[in-house]
Amino acid sequence: PPGPPPPPPPPADPPFTALFGIGAVRSLFAATRNDLEPYAAAREPSVRRAIAALSAAPGALPARMSGSGATVFALFSSRVGAARAARAMRARGWWSMDASLCGAGAP
Repeated sequence: PPGPPPPPPPPADPPFTALFGIGAVRSLFAATRNDLEPYAAAREPSVRRAIAALSAAPGALPARMSGSGATVFALFSSRVGAARAARAMRARGWWSMDASLCGAGAP
């Protein structure tokens, strides 16, 4: 006999910044760091350049290096700002894409 039907999918998550507010996310970024970042940036100066470029983009929170330095990322206060920054980074020769957190994204 067939088993019970699968459970319904979970509801969509709200945008990350809607959970905490952009001010709280900014405070979180200001209070945290990646301990490997200075070492990776010393070995590969492009890490520091990418972080600086993303951090300077309008609407960006301070950019961060992920893990041991394979990628650099920034959170943005809007999808429009993220898309503009991704285009600007591609124009500078970087591989770049914009995406949403928690499925919904900011307007």
